[in-house]
Amino acid sequence: MNPNSLQHSRSRARPVGTRPPMARQAGGFTLLEVLVSLIILSIGLLGLALLQADSLKSSFSADQRTVASNLAYQMVDMMRANRRAAAAYTYVTGDTSQNESNCVPMTYPTSSLGLLADDALGWECQVVRALPISGVPGAGYVVAYAGGIATVTLTWNDRGPTGAATLTQFQVTSEL
Repeated sequence: MNPNSLQHSRSRARPVGTRPPMARQAGGFTLLEVLVSLIILSIGLLGLALLQADSLKSSFSADQRTVASNLAYQMVDMMRANRRAAAAYTYVTGDTSQNESNCVPMTYPTSSLGLLADDALGWECQVVRALPISGVPGAGYVVAYAGGIATVTLTWNDRGPTGAATLTQFQVTSEL
């Protein structure tokens, strides 16, 4: 063996229990790195929570539109089923606040006035229960019939994705 190579290898020898310089640098995370990571994660989770809240508001608004559509088409179908008296359904107009006291939960009201009045009162009760109309200025419903054309308009208080109260309207027109 060459004496120079032996001496050279001895100078590179480390004391026992020490790590090479690179191993000391990659030993773990600093407290600052952990805090920055937590801040970034919390901002991301906050964004997800806000997105979920907006999604729920939009979903509720879409549900109200679906209910309004179903109620409007239900009235048109009742008028279509009773074509001879379809013009008499036009008296079902206005704000529903005066009819709320007549509605018994989960029942379809009957009266001695006949099918037409029962249809109208039952439909009004469904509208009052399903849509935020009572006590809201400008909200209500209009059922009109002229020249064989039925028009049903529902207007209610809708708090969409923005959260601001706005009047929303759904209208259906059908030839009977």
